[in-house]
Amino acid sequence: PFYMENFDRHLDAVQHDGVLSLTNEADRLLPLIANRDIADAAARLLTDRDWTGQQNVPVFGPDKLTPRQMAEVMGDVVGRRVEYRQTSLSDFAARMAVRGASEQAIQDMGEMYVAQNEGLYDKDWATVTPTATDLRTWFSAAIAAESGGNNRG
Repeated sequence: PFYMENFDRHLDAVQHDGVLSLTNEADRLLPLIANRDIADAAARLLTDRDWTGQQNVPVFGPDKLTPRQMAEVMGDVVGRRVEYRQTSLSDFAARMAVRGASEQAIQDMGEMYVAQNEGLYDKDWATVTPTATDLRTWFSAAIAAESGGNNRG
């Protein structure tokens, strides 16, 4: 899923410009996860002496939101309207290149976004047990941390 921590680089644009931009389709559900919830799930598996699996273990947060709905949640948190704008893959690739990303990294990220937009996670929704951290809680803590230096981890 999409890591909530990826929104760190969007905080300024959301708060000051009222814009959230991703390459994901505006109205396709996109699972979210907070890093701490991944760590909790991993710790549970590592300490469960009865678990012997090696299979895929989907770990999604409790929200079932589209990027457009994520922008609405963020807008509620910051107290202003936040618009969702889908960025083209070519614009995303250009920004990555300017930041020094390798061609392979750019290709891999592009393929990931295409797969997400084609429903990569759709079948996992039926089997996942949601984790604790929702977007509103995570984003509220991120805003507080940015303005006051608090740690959200």
